[in-house]
Amino acid sequence: MAAIDQTRRRIILHNPNSTTIFVGGSGVTAANGHPLLARRRLKLDDLADAEWMLPGAGVGGRRRLEALLTGQGLPPPRVVVEVNNTTTQLIELLLQSDLLTIVSQSMLDDYPPGTLAALPLPQLRFPRQVSAFVRRGVTPS
Repeated sequence: MAAIDQTRRRIILHNPNSTTIFVGGSGVTAANGHPLLARRRLKLDDLADAEWMLPGAGVGGRRRLEALLTGQGLPPPRVVVEVNNTTTQLIELLLQSDLLTIVSQSMLDDYPPGTLAALPLPQLRFPRQVSAFVRRGVTPS
């Protein structure tokens, strides 16, 4: 049996089986040498004047970042480059600028040490888990 949560427009399965497909996350990242990385005691307020390379307004990571900042009374990110995804070419732009962006941990791990760095604030880490939910007693086809 499933129910629909009308306020969040999602289907709620009662007592489902779940399988974790992916566990990872992303975080606010800058090129090594970015002025914010040199701050001794970086605070969320320090991001207020930063320039950003972010995906479109409808993307979850950007919405989460905007909610975090505005929830702390800060302005939303000042987006100077809007992207469809964070491809290698766009990371090259990041490496040659003082822009901030959101990068998956797996992409961050793919770059040589000393090129990219996650900002050292725990609230700028966005964990993510993707799971599949199936009603008990149903075999997916």
